[in-house]
Amino acid sequence: MKRWSKVLLSALVSMIMIINASVIAFATSGVTVNISGDGTGIVQNSNGDEIASGSSVSAGETLTAVPEGGSEFVKWNIIDQEGGNQFDYEQTIRLEHYTNAKIADANFKSTSSDSGGDGGPASSGGGGESPSSSGSDSTSTSSSEPASNPDPDPEPQPQPEPQPQQEEPSEPPAPPVTIVSTSAGSALPTAGLGNAAVSTKTISLNLYEMTPAQYVNFFVAAIDSTPAGGETIIDLNIASCLSTKMVQSIAAKNDVTVNIVYIENGVRKLIRIPAGADLSGLIDANGFIGFTTLANAFGVTELTE
Repeated sequence: MKRWSKVLLSALVSMIMIINASVIAFATSGVTVNISGDGTGIVQNSNGDEIASGSSVSAGETLTAVPEGGSEFVKWNIIDQEGGNQFDYEQTIRLEHYTNAKIADANFKSTSSDSGGDGGPASSGGGGESPSSSGSDSTSTSSSEPASNPDPDPEPQPQPEPQPQQEEPSEPPAPPVTIVSTSAGSALPTAGLGNAAVSTKTISLNLYEMTPAQYVNFFVAAIDSTPAGGETIIDLNIASCLSTKMVQSIAAKNDVTVNIVYIENGVRKLIRIPAGADLSGLIDANGFIGFTTLANAFGVTELTE
């Protein structure tokens, strides 16, 4: 009887160890890093080590997307366990800002010029039939005939159409952006916000159509152009973050209230940053403030049409 008890106890211990190992393996499974797009680049961790595409990293890791020659970084696509996704246009992100992140996809695009072929239009003196072959057969039919043909009236050869020279811009053209001024008491252009309480500047940005630098510049321009004692509305189509430069622009206009409207998981949300608020303590080690951090600090309101 004692022998069977020992066997049973040993089996139970083995089962518990297997279950614990499975639980630990599941709990420590992190975020999968992917690289996508027609450009090339790598992803590095906080130590500067390269993370291979398809590798798993800790959910608390800091990642930096580094484009390689002839490419530029576009955005991060963060997919959570439920299939929802958020986009981040800063090259360095902290995964802890994204709840239940499952996949962190770094997207790169090629910036090299497309020459349109390996030599342009084919010349008329090559292997094709010459337009003069329908005339007299007294001239040579060899395709290697010198250009100084003794024929006094040679058939004119068609010339290829000149192709316009296009230079690859160093910065994509700025998308059309309108900054709307609303006086106190008038209806605001952003649905769900009602009428303006004070003089308000509203700027709507489609972050899919602009670079991170353009996003920062438009944001700062809207804050700078808001009159003293007024409010700024930044209306975005996705969740993102604030860079140090954007935070500095808010600090410089410490009498302006900043309203950030964005869409997260299909829901339009509002974060209201009151005038004079100190954001410096919210900036992470990489110089950014994620919208999740802002929502935790100032609260978030869901907007309805």
